[in-house]
Amino acid sequence: MVELLPNYRHQLRFCIDKDAPKKYIAIFEELKAQIENNDNNGKVSEEIRENSKLESNKNLPILQRMEGGLGGNSNLKNKQLRYRAFPNSDLRNSDAIIINVFHSDDGIEKWTYVELDDIVLSCLKVLNSYMGTECIHGSIELVRLVDELCDDDDDDE
Repeated sequence: MVELLPNYRHQLRFCIDKDAPKKYIAIFEELKAQIENNDNNGKVSEEIRENSKLESNKNLPILQRMEGGLGGNSNLKNKQLRYRAFPNSDLRNSDAIIINVFHSDDGIEKWTYVELDDIVLSCLKVLNSYMGTECIHGSIELVRLVDELCDDDDDDE
């Protein structure tokens, strides 16, 4: 299986279709608020796990953290998927449900693209079920991390 690229932060992003009727936008915003405020995300996590095809994902524990998610509770030893939690932030008003991807700090448990793709497909099934129609799309997002190779040499100008 292909491991994640090391110089990137990975997130799973779920958005409602831009042309969705207002009725569905309201449902999505309520679902997003429930997930980000940990009002409903344990149930959502269980459904994501149940709808996964890979045994490795079906066997993930429910994350016992403020933000909720999937994976073991030890940052040191367990890989985790954590819901973005911004209960007191303007960022919660963004148009996406975000799941942050973390390898274990000891580097032993690592996510693969195959596992994340299975989670994305399962999330789409679960979220669209909550919506009552297929109007959610999802992706694996990669954000390049800044490192010493990206030093800005323009200071000489």
